[in-house]
Amino acid sequence: MPAAAKVKSEAGAIAFVKYYFDRVAVAWTTPNPDVLEGLSDKDCITCADYRENAAALQSAKQRYRSAPATVLSLKPIKGPSGHVQMEMSLRQNATQQVGLNGQVVKSFGEAIATFIVDLVWTQGGWKVWGIA
Repeated sequence: MPAAAKVKSEAGAIAFVKYYFDRVAVAWTTPNPDVLEGLSDKDCITCADYRENAAALQSAKQRYRSAPATVLSLKPIKGPSGHVQMEMSLRQNATQQVGLNGQVVKSFGEAIATFIVDLVWTQGGWKVWGIA
């Protein structure tokens, strides 16, 4: 994890969100669900979906050819006490899900979406609390 993402500050929270989505890309392109362990709260449903997708890809011996998404922007917004929330613009990248031999299983087009990422600071550093 980059040093900037280990700091309890707004800038640290921004660095952590970027790091988290970089790890999602690794989880889906390798595939390896373990790279997401410890980065989110156990009750984060979207985070669990990201891990489950990586596990399904691993089980099926498939992967994404390139990063599935790119964080375009992050803007801190007011959240509940003890939380840092970010309005995130995310680009779903045009990519493909492929098998071991490179055979295309599924193709994805480019799209832009906005999400709210909810973070909490714990003894171990930042964690994703939720993504909506």
